[in-house]
Amino acid sequence: MKPKIIFFIIDGLSGRPIPALGNKTCLEAAKNPHFDFLAFGGQSGLLIPLPGEEHPSSETAHFAIFGYDLKDEFPGRGPLEALGLNIPLEGNEIIFRANFATLDRNGNLKDVRAGRIKDTNALCQAIDNIEIEGVIFKIYPSLEHRAVVVLRGEGITDQVWGNDPHKLPPFKIGVPLLPFKPKKETKEAIFTANILEKYIHKVQEILKNHPLNLEREKNSQEPANTLLLREGGKFFKVTSFEERWQVKACCVAGAPLYKGIGRFLGMDVFEVKGADGTPQTDLAGKFQKASKLLKFYDFVFLHVKACDLFGEDGNCEGKIQFIEKIDNFLPILMESDFTKLIITADHSTPCILKAHSGDPVPCLIYDRENQDETKRFTEKEALFGGLGKLQGSELLKLILEK
Repeated sequence: MKPKIIFFIIDGLSGRPIPALGNKTCLEAAKNPHFDFLAFGGQSGLLIPLPGEEHPSSETAHFAIFGYDLKDEFPGRGPLEALGLNIPLEGNEIIFRANFATLDRNGNLKDVRAGRIKDTNALCQAIDNIEIEGVIFKIYPSLEHRAVVVLRGEGITDQVWGNDPHKLPPFKIGVPLLPFKPKKETKEAIFTANILEKYIHKVQEILKNHPLNLEREKNSQEPANTLLLREGGKFFKVTSFEERWQVKACCVAGAPLYKGIGRFLGMDVFEVKGADGTPQTDLAGKFQKASKLLKFYDFVFLHVKACDLFGEDGNCEGKIQFIEKIDNFLPILMESDFTKLIITADHSTPCILKAHSGDPVPCLIYDRENQDETKRFTEKEALFGGLGKLQGSELLKLILEK
């Protein structure tokens, strides 16, 4: 008989000890009776989603956990975000994930999220359909400050470095944007880097005096006056999750990236009204949908985002409260007709770093049969759990081949 698996990834769940919390992590400080019940009755361990990565990204961590090769099967973040937004793709586009961001009066990067602006629809309309040297630039709003930029035209490539100085350590703020540079000195890469540079200057001219930004400045909010382009890529097809693992799979997520990952891997993706990847997301609705889908699917990928957002903002109180909120709704999953419930994270997002880290994350497998000596679902307890230490690529093999 096929298994009935809920695979629950809590984005950025774990962290590092915080002095103000008595050197506890947010997960340790939270009151989580349902997480702890599952840990007591199941098996825990530490998962290393991307071994060797000091600051893993969500998209690459998910690919590793789902058993896909990052060198040959990963399309880049741009295409995944585009799929999550249901943007029609033909396969010949170059697609970038983008952030609306803030430059100060000297042209230096001040805020990589433009004060976490909530609605960029008007800004996207103002800079949509820009044409430079025969290449059309389309832009689509995504979650909060995020967007997707799609290039269509001849002689373009994704082999270009982005312009975000904050993307990689040491996470620089207060410096100018990086120039777009070709990854290889090819004609296509040089051309693409040049038109991207012209595009950003054009975008900044338009956004500088946009009514929405003038209003934001008037209200002492950061203006969204530039774009940071990251992780360009092209769409292509890979072996589906069902073909690879021999289980019928679906996805329940709020943020576009994770819906895009599901679609790229051939999962059926289900929308839940009110599920949007923010701290206000409808957790009950998502959990209820995941539980109901077990009747029709063998594997339900369930994703919740907000712990990562609180970690990136350094908001430990908000992160603790949201972890407790998840715990409050866990009975919906616990009472569903699963054979295995897996709870883990794609990476750690320590509040003290305000960034992703490569620290191992707790992983829990609850199947109502096997258990270890673990008493709580925490980073420290998981270190001594029966699952031991696992690499991300080993997890599904353990779950599905057992």
